[in-house]
Amino acid sequence: MKTLIALEPPSRQLAPSSATEARKWLAELDSRLRQEELGEWRDAIVSRDDIRQFLGAVFSHSSFLRDCVLIRPALLCSILSRPFRENFDELVEETANAWRDAASDSEIMARLRVAKRKAALLCGLADLGRWWNAEEVTRHLTEFAGAALAAAVNHLLLQLHHGGKLVLQDMDDPSRGSGLIVLAMGKFGAGELNYSSDIDLILFFEKRLMEWQTDDPVSLYTRLAKALIRIMQERTGDGYVFRTDLRLR
Repeated sequence: MKTLIALEPPSRQLAPSSATEARKWLAELDSRLRQEELGEWRDAIVSRDDIRQFLGAVFSHSSFLRDCVLIRPALLCSILSRPFRENFDELVEETANAWRDAASDSEIMARLRVAKRKAALLCGLADLGRWWNAEEVTRHLTEFAGAALAAAVNHLLLQLHHGGKLVLQDMDDPSRGSGLIVLAMGKFGAGELNYSSDIDLILFFEKRLMEWQTDDPVSLYTRLAKALIRIMQERTGDGYVFRTDLRLR
């Protein structure tokens, strides 16, 4: 079956910062697609001159988006294969469930960082090509942040349960009935995250609802909060998810 790009033409044809730069990075994309045995996608992109010119312009302007593609070309292929909204909805669902079967902090950290790279690339392309307007972009970035944060919280609660520190009411939905409240503030709470936004949080816990198996739940809660920040913002070889701040309020 022939590989086809599922996107409509961009609403705005972005001009490259330099035609030479655009050609150089498109040649690099061709090479990376062949290296990853994705030559059919190279042919599909060549067949859509509007998409190819758009990608060349994006690569000439944004080293971050360019690196997202060249490091992992399959991300671009996935994004081109379906309409943006359909792709994004699946990404959010996968991200929200990233805690399942994650044996360690490092495993969920890697999953969330790969997902963030795809979310940033998807939203960036949709924004620059005007497939989405500014309100849609900020809303979707916020939606992704919520899914990533929920996955990190569920992972940590499940760890406490398996460590004998906390008894969860629902192993399939660790946050439900846990007594832990994570409140989004600022741009996150307003649904207006942009590409460089931190996420500002307030954490509460209701001891009467939490079935602690420890004499010092406050210390345990504090360690959970620190672990949450580490999962979200520590920079690894895969980058970071979101810079996270609990200190503003």
